[in-house]
Amino acid sequence: MFCPACGKKNPDNARFCAACGRAFSHGSTTSVKPKASLVGFTKVLPFVGVAVVVVAAVLVISNLIGGRGSAQEIADELTASSQRVFDEGFSDDSVREYAAVFVDAMPPEGLEMLIEEGLVDSREGAIELVVESLLNSLSGQDSVFNKVDIEMKIVVGDEVDADYLDRVNEQFESHGKSIRATEGYILGGEVTITALEDVGVLDAGQTTTQSMGNTGYTAIKIGNEWYVWMTAVNW
Repeated sequence: MFCPACGKKNPDNARFCAACGRAFSHGSTTSVKPKASLVGFTKVLPFVGVAVVVVAAVLVISNLIGGRGSAQEIADELTASSQRVFDEGFSDDSVREYAAVFVDAMPPEGLEMLIEEGLVDSREGAIELVVESLLNSLSGQDSVFNKVDIEMKIVVGDEVDADYLDRVNEQFESHGKSIRATEGYILGGEVTITALEDVGVLDAGQTTTQSMGNTGYTAIKIGNEWYVWMTAVNW
């Protein structure tokens, strides 16, 4: 029988999927291998979970080196840093660079706000926390990543509405910050996975692409520069 979550073939009497750990109940499995899709590939897409969960928790932190000139520039930097992590097999340097790019893309007032909330005390501490969270989320997944080629792209999506900008500016005002966001765009993502050998629901050579939609963060314009802002953080 095949797992309905990840497509892994399991013994007929199995209680759990050997690949993804899904608990089986009567009627929850199938004798037909599912068509290729990204269902059950959340472990292969750490930046979907990390960007939304870890980033929402700790990446609203920065000791900003400098804002960016456009929303697209932010998307390009995030794309390059996340792709390097995949290309280099999650090397320490690539993971640290990924964390630093997120941290440094935030407005500097974000760090001040988190310090005021008692959540962090420094940029370096924030980077270390992001690195640790990311590596923990990837623990034990080497066997999967060795079987696939992954391409990650952060894309600039729809423009945010006035209500969103009002909420962001209310957050700034509530912390006594004099900055104002005047424009913003949702940052989405696209992930393309090519199987180098049979893995999960993909046969060797198969390629599939999935849109991440709204990643939970946006590009906002403050003054003449652009920064990353988290939509999921409860200020």
